[in-house]
Amino acid sequence: MALTPEELVRFAKACGIHEALVLFAGLTGLRWAEIIGLRVSDIDLNSGRVVVEKSISEVDGYFHEKSTKSGQSRVVAIPRYLNPYLEKQIQNKEQTEYLFSNGLGKPMSLSNFTQRVFKPAIKIAGIPPITPHDLRHTAASNAIRLGGNILNVKHMLGHQDTRVTLNTYGHLFDEDQNLLAASINTKFSELANKRN
Repeated sequence: MALTPEELVRFAKACGIHEALVLFAGLTGLRWAEIIGLRVSDIDLNSGRVVVEKSISEVDGYFHEKSTKSGQSRVVAIPRYLNPYLEKQIQNKEQTEYLFSNGLGKPMSLSNFTQRVFKPAIKIAGIPPITPHDLRHTAASNAIRLGGNILNVKHMLGHQDTRVTLNTYGHLFDEDQNLLAASINTKFSELANKRN
């Protein structure tokens, strides 16, 4: 399940103090474990980039820092739309602090976040039931619909192989064929009209 841009904005607002986190997840496509592993130093708002080098897994209430799922770091573009949210998020934080953290400055528990913030916000926003992982699908789906190609989306999501991206989101690229055909038609119709 993927949210439209309008639904994402409405849902993020319903998440209150976690609006920035939800928008970040829904626009960058990072995994939850990667998001909660980000430090302030991983964000460069001037270049519009985030460096994803590690993730944090939660096992029996304990957090363990490890490398990303692919074992490789990547740099992901951040839409400038997020800058005001991220500026507020990093305000008064040290470079070594977590970008998104609980009230004690520690990594956020997915189960706590889901129960206390995510599920109530679904009702407030009046959107179809989704899971936190659906924010990743939201980012990928909207990126494709807004013109992202297979390589851009693969890199954004941290997939090792384009086949994974195509197997998951290939139907959306198929939908874009109609948009591409319409764009080609418009361009060549304009050229034909200029000749006549």
